[in-house]
Amino acid sequence: MRGMDERKRYRLTGSLFLAALAIVFVPMLFDGDGLSEVDLDPIDVTTPIPDVAHIDDVAPRTGFIERVRELRTQVDDEGFQTANGARFGDAVLTVPDASTRIWAIQVASFAEIENAINFRNLLREDGFEAFSTPYKQPDLKVVHRVAVGPYLKLDQAETARSSLSELYSQSARLMAFSN
Repeated sequence: MRGMDERKRYRLTGSLFLAALAIVFVPMLFDGDGLSEVDLDPIDVTTPIPDVAHIDDVAPRTGFIERVRELRTQVDDEGFQTANGARFGDAVLTVPDASTRIWAIQVASFAEIENAINFRNLLREDGFEAFSTPYKQPDLKVVHRVAVGPYLKLDQAETARSSLSELYSQSARLMAFSN
């Protein structure tokens, strides 16, 4: 019973405090004075504008705009490079040639990204350094390639390709790797 009386006392004290605040401040809000006006000096429009240095004198030309324009000709609206079909910023897998120094093994490709991610995760669980990357084919269809690598030695890449083909019943392909 005592707890109940104490709670009522706190409520009553709080209510009285709020009522006192209202008695003091509410008349201030409605006294009609409002904010006082402030007189500002008029702006002198005859003052000349100071000379400003030309941007080329302050900051040298960087060629940034030209580089952006050039990049836009190399990448389509979806972010895929027009030269090799790889999405800009992702790993690039191409047919290896005599200049290839880094290899990867493309194990499979999928139309659905979920399938590619699931297969990539399976390869990782089995201990392979697997990754997936989208690729826009010449017919503008996007597939998601799953690959393992990179490898710095061709003989290691060939051994891994053979193992992956056997383990996953896929015809894994040796690819040149770059970014």
